[in-house]
Parts: sequence; structure tokens; C-alpha cells
Amino acid sequence: MPNIGIIDFFSTVIKPYIEDVRSRKLTIATGNGTAHGKYYDLNDYIITLNRQF
Repeated sequence: MPNIGIIDFFSTVIKPYIEDVRSRKLTIATGNGTAHGKYYDLNDYIITLNRQF
């Protein structure tokens, strides 16, 4: 039964970090979203994926 300990570890410790990384990546990809529990609109920070040279 040692595998149950690994599953518990994954679901309680690792999984929230995976969701946090996913949320931050989506925020960057879409230009707005929630990261670390706070809503960001990257246009407010003049961060864009378009080149403006």
C-alpha cells in the first residue's frame, strides 16, 4: 500500500502547484487572467505579444 501515500502526496501537494503554473501560463497567453489569486490584465502593464518596433 505505499502507492496510496504517493497518490495522497500528489493530490494534496503537487496538484495545486500544477494548477498555479497552468493559470499563470494562460494569463500570459490570453493577456488577462488570475495568477496567485489576483486578477491581471497585462495591457495595464504594457505587456504584449506583438512587436512594436
